[in-house]
Amino acid sequence: SRPADRGLEKTLRQAGLLLEERLEQIAASEDLGILKAVLLGEKRDMDDDLYKLYQKNGISHVLAISGLHVSVIGMGLWNGLRKLGAGYWSAGAAAFGMLFCFGSIAGFGPSVVRAVFMMGISFVAGIFGRTYDLPSAMCVPGMGILLWNPYMLTQASFQLSFLAVFAIFFPGAYLTKVWKLQGFLQNVWTSVSIQVVTLPVVLYYSFEVPVFGLVLNMFVVPLMTYVLVSGILGLAGSFLWIRLGMFLLGGAHYIRALYWMVCQCVE
Repeated sequence: SRPADRGLEKTLRQAGLLLEERLEQIAASEDLGILKAVLLGEKRDMDDDLYKLYQKNGISHVLAISGLHVSVIGMGLWNGLRKLGAGYWSAGAAAFGMLFCFGSIAGFGPSVVRAVFMMGISFVAGIFGRTYDLPSAMCVPGMGILLWNPYMLTQASFQLSFLAVFAIFFPGAYLTKVWKLQGFLQNVWTSVSIQVVTLPVVLYYSFEVPVFGLVLNMFVVPLMTYVLVSGILGLAGSFLWIRLGMFLLGGAHYIRALYWMVCQCVE
């Protein structure tokens, strides 16, 4: 690799370590493992019992960097830069650059690669005034990943990530349009679609289906947005004042506690 590439890699690695240190300073001990996992893709400090509890109840996927994380960060940056007066090109380039750095820090897994490049395609569509087509956007990173490493097709992470996105399109969006679903019902049907389409893969790898997984995911997944926002604001605020960072992490703390309580109730 070229010196510039090695320099960027070293800089991103140092940035990741700095963010880890910040989280250790501002997060409560019971929250630290989860926040490192969902914000930085680092699972070394994840409590095994907690992970097993989430896995048993079918919500362990919230502990992995996913399309939700990338969407929250990417669209937040894009919309923020646009409101500040940036043009489509500059906003898209800056947002994609930040997402690429985030993906590098989080360790570009299949779901992160897919989400980052799908978001990049949505920026390009906005720049050229074109309609964003989800199936087409999904195929681009999918083909890229398989050209890079064809054996990824046999990995559960690749299969679940792309099946979940496909489910959002069909039967999710297709039947949403046919049945004219809106608001809460639309969200429920999208969640059901993802659960049903990914069920064969979940069964193949884990040999079990969490009984309450479908219901819990309809409750857990929407709240993850607030966990992410709280975590990002907490990290950013900590560079101004440590106590500010602690305060801003409060939302993530109470949602994490709520997850634990709900999982205990349905065991």
